[in-house]
Amino acid sequence: MVSVLEGRLTRTWNYTLNENKQHIITLFHDTITGLRSAMLDYHEIPNSFGNSSLFMESTGHRIFFSIQSIDGSAVPGFIEIKRSGWTSFTYRCIIQNEEINEITQIISTSPTEVFHTNITDNVLTKDEYTEGSSVVWYVVNTTRQSDKSSTSVHRRFKDFADMFSQVKQNFKGHHLRSSLPIFPEKTLKLTTDHMDPTFINDRREKLSTFLANLLTIPHVSEMTCIKAFLGLMDQVKEFSISFHVPTLGLSLVAPEKQSIENPAIVGIIQKPELCPGLFSGDSITKINGLPVAGSTFTGVVNRIKTLPRPIIIHFVQVIATKSVSSISTNV
Repeated sequence: MVSVLEGRLTRTWNYTLNENKQHIITLFHDTITGLRSAMLDYHEIPNSFGNSSLFMESTGHRIFFSIQSIDGSAVPGFIEIKRSGWTSFTYRCIIQNEEINEITQIISTSPTEVFHTNITDNVLTKDEYTEGSSVVWYVVNTTRQSDKSSTSVHRRFKDFADMFSQVKQNFKGHHLRSSLPIFPEKTLKLTTDHMDPTFINDRREKLSTFLANLLTIPHVSEMTCIKAFLGLMDQVKEFSISFHVPTLGLSLVAPEKQSIENPAIVGIIQKPELCPGLFSGDSITKINGLPVAGSTFTGVVNRIKTLPRPIIIHFVQVIATKSVSSISTNV
């Protein structure tokens, strides 16, 4: 049960079908405005966007979905949002007439998904929107204990703050919220030089300690926002590379079928020493933190060629060896 004054929150349920694949159902709800949406396995559930405010009917609202099994049959389910009197909301997820426990309701004394992290480095890039300013990126290195998959992603201080905000949304109405570590202090640029090496190193150490402590809290490592921040989402991983030279040592290709989400993929790796861990077929998702979704292939290539170095490029890779052949453009 959650107070109507909580504001934005998230609820997540995990469901394993026939002891095979684990499916993740996530609800986003603003208790004040009533706005809501839901996702199944990181994809928006059709018709889930709507309004479930305090003034909805007492029977509540249901968001229906179905999970595809191996044999092609559909397993039905729904998320239920109901108001409890005029002061709170309740949430349930029902699959095949069985109520699923929300992840924060499952008794746990230690994380079920174990991540080992550290922040050992940082990179400065030019601020594209403020002349003469720079942006500090902290390199977050993560290893997933279950399969030893590892990745490194560049994150800004703002990314840490946004991630922690989402974690707190997941814990609204839960006693573990009081156990969350304190986020490193934000300081004004007018009073503190954010480019000072001593300040950067101090903030890096504080962020590294904060992240390590956060991951010891039960349920945190199971949250979608945490997996996305660390760059390890089941069998897909994000990783980023900072390039300090004009050419990247690789070619880019446009997908055979035009895609607004992935307009450019990696073709031939010409200089693997410049892009360790990269494979042909990996997709570019962000350049200096800005998504490329919605850009054209030419737009992505031109942006990479014209931005000052160093430049940080984010990629998405299936955790498996890949290869691709196509007409390419060197960058």
